[in-house]
Amino acid sequence: TTKIENITIVGTTTISGNNNVGGLIGRADTITFDNIKIPETMRVNGSASYIGGIIGTGSNVTIKNSYSKAAVSGNTNSSGNVGGLAGHMVGSITNSYASGNVTGLDSIGGLVGYASNVITITESYASGNITGRNTLGGLVGYLNSGATISRSYSSGNIKGNDTLGGIIAYVNGNGVNISQVYSSGNITGTSNNGGGLIGRTYYGANITDAYALGNVTMSGYAGGLIGGNSRPSNVTNAYTIGKVTGASYVDQIYGTMPGGTHKNIYFIAETSSRTSAGYATKIDTLEDGTKANSYAGFDFNTVWETEDGVTLPHLQGLTIDSKNYISNLNQ
Repeated sequence: TTKIENITIVGTTTISGNNNVGGLIGRADTITFDNIKIPETMRVNGSASYIGGIIGTGSNVTIKNSYSKAAVSGNTNSSGNVGGLAGHMVGSITNSYASGNVTGLDSIGGLVGYASNVITITESYASGNITGRNTLGGLVGYLNSGATISRSYSSGNIKGNDTLGGIIAYVNGNGVNISQVYSSGNITGTSNNGGGLIGRTYYGANITDAYALGNVTMSGYAGGLIGGNSRPSNVTNAYTIGKVTGASYVDQIYGTMPGGTHKNIYFIAETSSRTSAGYATKIDTLEDGTKANSYAGFDFNTVWETEDGVTLPHLQGLTIDSKNYISNLNQ
């Protein structure tokens, strides 16, 4: 295993290329990045595919204790697989983040553009805005197999056409488990499949202890948590607050949902402008939404916390988003 560690990039730098373009490495397999620091003064630009803030593409990749603040850009007419940390990877990301804006055409992610096999993401986040055409995700764009994503979040806005998700844009594999996550950015698309957490699932996903704070605006198949579901998903302990709008197959929680299990799911009527939603329980006001007893089934001892009259529920140990404070939502 190759290990690259304790590297800090300084100064103004632009890395440009065609395929396989990374802030440190263009392409590598079986490699570990530890304590890598890429500043906002770096730009990573590619004209084709596999473009990332740290690595362009690789399998058996480990990224830990690292960050990239670089803006990562692909060609908006031709580039796919673009990510804040990795354009494409299989492996794990731990205690790391990307804060630069990420742009391209398809399969664009705040951390990873395309995961072709199993990926694990924990204690990590992305805060840059995501712009492209299809399959744009706050953390991962296109997920082709199983994944475990835990104790992570995204806060950037996502703008594109089809299949946009606050955590993952498109789930095309079995065994996707998501727990203790949130997204807070707004999602805006001109076509279908937009969700506060997942844009579209083909095989379904398991989601536990999660929330979405942004608005979702699509043409159709839009939901505060998941946009389009081809197969059942299972969701436990979740809530949304944003407005979800579109022309068809639109609801506060799911655009479509063919079965699955759904427990302890809530929405706030005051901010969503809805009085009812499938699979969910209404909480009337933001004030009520700050009270732990409004969320039956949530674990406020070890997982969640809230402050009456001040914050909506948030996950213990994760950054509290500005939208969790109801004073910011009342402005």
